[in-house]
Amino acid sequence: MKVVELYRYPVKSLRGHAVPSADIETMGMEGDRRWMVVDKDGQFLTIRQIPDMTTIDVEHRGTGVLLKHDRHGSHFVEAPAPGTALRQVKIWKDMVAARPGDPAAGAYLSAIVGRPVDLVYFDDPRNRPVDAEFGQPGDYVGFADGFPLLIATTGSLNHLNSHLAKPIEMARFRPNIVVDADGAWLEDSWKTIRIGTVELRIAKPCSRCVITPEIR
Repeated sequence: MKVVELYRYPVKSLRGHAVPSADIETMGMEGDRRWMVVDKDGQFLTIRQIPDMTTIDVEHRGTGVLLKHDRHGSHFVEAPAPGTALRQVKIWKDMVAARPGDPAAGAYLSAIVGRPVDLVYFDDPRNRPVDAEFGQPGDYVGFADGFPLLIATTGSLNHLNSHLAKPIEMARFRPNIVVDADGAWLEDSWKTIRIGTVELRIAKPCSRCVITPEIR
């Protein structure tokens, strides 16, 4: 078995991209899901509520991100300074301290999705420990749903596609690491995997969203 694809998603639920290599940090892949779109009450928003979020492209650039859209042009957002006032936002059941992004970025995104939204940034892993039922002390996650990395296998996708009239691509499930494996669901029994010098603990299987929206 070997790793055949790596994906990074700088802003949760916006477009992601395949990358040739990646550094793994405490919160997962460097630059992955450090930004998130929230409503004015601080509730996180995803493609489950706003499918048009998949029309917004994101380019990771140093300490910031470049947002791009076919009809609305582009907007660069620099990561907030460490001393920027924190804002409480909610992702699933977790209340997380995040730093507000450039208000102009919120206005840019609001014009695209058709409702008032803001962009927030996550910079301190201690603000969101992994669920203690599955993690260990010192395990943290950014704005990913529950864990720092999502691993998928080609064997499982091939098995799924064998039951579909129209095959779907791996990117629809938004994994970080794709492993080439012959059998279906082998990953459900893995406890650890080693990729180069990095050893990862497998916390639990992850049910993927039934929406799996097409990237438009």
